[in-house]
Amino acid sequence: MLATRTGQAETAPSQRTAGAAIDIDNVGVTFKGSARSVKAIDNVSLAVREGEFLTLIGHSGCGKSTLLRVIADIIEPTEGSVSIFGGTPANARRSRLFSMVFQQSVLLPWASVTENVRLPFKVGGVDPKVGNFMDPMEALELVQLGGFENSLPAELSGGMRQRVSIARALVTKPRLLLMDEPFGALDELVRDALNVELLRIWKQSGVTIVFVTHSLQEAVFLSQRVVVMGRRPSRIVGILDVDLPEERGLELKDAPETGRQVAGLRAMLDAG
Repeated sequence: MLATRTGQAETAPSQRTAGAAIDIDNVGVTFKGSARSVKAIDNVSLAVREGEFLTLIGHSGCGKSTLLRVIADIIEPTEGSVSIFGGTPANARRSRLFSMVFQQSVLLPWASVTENVRLPFKVGGVDPKVGNFMDPMEALELVQLGGFENSLPAELSGGMRQRVSIARALVTKPRLLLMDEPFGALDELVRDALNVELLRIWKQSGVTIVFVTHSLQEAVFLSQRVVVMGRRPSRIVGILDVDLPEERGLELKDAPETGRQVAGLRAMLDAG
């Protein structure tokens, strides 16, 4: 089902926050340069439900990644506010409530796969035996990399290295996973396989996922909802409630029902 609405059309905060993992309230971001200021995001309001798989799409430079970085406490909004599980993004970061996966795997080349997965514990000075964390081997099994724990990144394919980065993000058992075009640098066949794997991991872990992509087909295949962002200064110009079966095999990517929803997303992008 297609539902088109702008950020301003979102309802009152009390309605948005009920059961929300993320509550974005009238957020704006302006980057101030020496010559001029650029407004990247304007008046964005959105609620992400706990356990949801939500994807952000839009034209290049529209502010998708900027919004993701606001959620991740990397960029501070110029206007509005964001709450994560009822607290600030800074509190969520300190409490390890979320992890982030980038387009590049960013692995330490001299460290083994297991050492790379353990990195969040070393960087944060956290004892993995104290607290509700995942064993690194369990994380590697979850991304189907059991048997590669002693390998170096150079010995892995691009898709395998990205699986390591996902395992590293999951090892602290975050409630929220932020993914900024994690498969954008991979070839189509590897990307398709990792799409299926990501859906399996999402269902198995119960984590909330906010995903950024340029691929309309990938957005529809993965998501429960797709948020369409307009050109800069970016606002929400439409939301697609994805109408696909809960169980999604790779053949569904080329199915007519997927194609119809991809066409709907394209129409929203063209109108925005």
